[in-house]
Amino acid sequence: MIALNVKSPQTAVRDGRKPDGAGAGPSLSDIHQIVTRLRLVTAPSRQKILLLLASGEHNVGDICEELGNPSQPAVSHQLSLLRHGRLIECQRRGRNVFYRLTESGQSVARAYEVLGNSRACARNGMAAHQ
Repeated sequence: MIALNVKSPQTAVRDGRKPDGAGAGPSLSDIHQIVTRLRLVTAPSRQKILLLLASGEHNVGDICEELGNPSQPAVSHQLSLLRHGRLIECQRRGRNVFYRLTESGQSVARAYEVLGNSRACARNGMAAHQ
């Protein structure tokens, strides 16, 4: 007798693979990366940094000034987290390090813009109905 090693669709999904016949969509690995990035941007200070960098690259001193002068080590820590999450990248120029958004960081910044616009539209629509 021949034993077949057939996995159910649930087992395939649990193993991080798409079951046979599954439609196109993100893999579990993709979903994990998305969730990890979303967790990174839940902190208000990191949100502010991302939105600031959406306007162009800045160095730590500029970022501290724009954020209302929090400590430079605190800002550097937030930048490090965003860099490790691949939402920003840096480039050294002389004594300064300049930070800018990666493609993923730009996507997150656009998502904030869309969410902010939809929230403003909802508020304006609610005001019109009152």
